[in-house]
Amino acid sequence: MRAYKDMAVVLSFTLFFVITTANIAGALDKVPLSKILHDESIEAMTYWNFGDDNFLVVVNSYIKKVEGLKLTGRKLVFYKKQTSGFVKAFEHDAQMDHFVGMIPLGDYDKNLMTVWVGGSAYHFNAFTVSNGKVISVLEAGSHNYPEFADIDNDGQVEVLISEGAFLIDAKENKVLSYPDKANVYKWDGKSYALIKTVPWKTRFNAGELK
Repeated sequence: MRAYKDMAVVLSFTLFFVITTANIAGALDKVPLSKILHDESIEAMTYWNFGDDNFLVVVNSYIKKVEGLKLTGRKLVFYKKQTSGFVKAFEHDAQMDHFVGMIPLGDYDKNLMTVWVGGSAYHFNAFTVSNGKVISVLEAGSHNYPEFADIDNDGQVEVLISEGAFLIDAKENKVLSYPDKANVYKWDGKSYALIKTVPWKTRFNAGELK
């Protein structure tokens, strides 16, 4: 009989230890808003809300050593709002790209486009919320800024990314050449899929996107 009592005591202490450890780990994962806001490396931030999911999206800079040189890198960090504090939900390392902007793709939309620039090109990374988690749904680049238009009038904007670049005569103040093509990305419920590549000048008349 004593053996059963001893086993019960051991199980009780084990259960207490597991629950206490889980509570401590959860508490350590939570970051107070004041700590996030007082980070001097912040370059930009925005709130991103969709349904019951509320995120604070922050762009932080960091120092990266490359062949003995100190260079500035940047990270995009998603903090999910909890009852008390925030929990880091996702992180995207933009390496040494410069931050340009964050664009929610609709009112209270679960898709967020971010724009970066490195070298002579823009880099685009879009993210969505799936089952309460942040996932990457588009990676692309261009010499031109992305465009957004609801081409097929379904209430969901498409993402248009051009191929080629504008060539401008600064003295004459005129455009010598335009991009050749435009890639049309459509939201398929899980990610932005490349649906069509169309002539740039007729990109807003792409017709049915199937």
